[in-house]
Amino acid sequence: MLNWLLQTSDRIVQEIDSVEYGLTDIQEYYANTGGLKKAAEKQSGRKVTTSFVESFSKDTAPRNLDELLRMEYRTAMLRIRLWAKKISSRKILI
Repeated sequence: MLNWLLQTSDRIVQEIDSVEYGLTDIQEYYANTGGLKKAAEKQSGRKVTTSFVESFSKDTAPRNLDELLRMEYRTAMLRIRLWAKKISSRKILI
């Protein structure tokens, strides 16, 4: 039954239910979903897309994996830049 489901799957969808953690913070999001994606691709012999639905948002449209990762990495980089700017503006005495 599982093999048949994997062979006939075109898309793997995972629900994200946390605003505190990102896509790469929780193993269930990246490891389990990635494992299902790879298994479906192996069984079907074709590319399978991966989408995520944010259940904490009013917009529950499935989002593409690449789109979510791009947004998550961009947000992380902006946080680092803001933190560095804030720290560099302080006079630190050692």
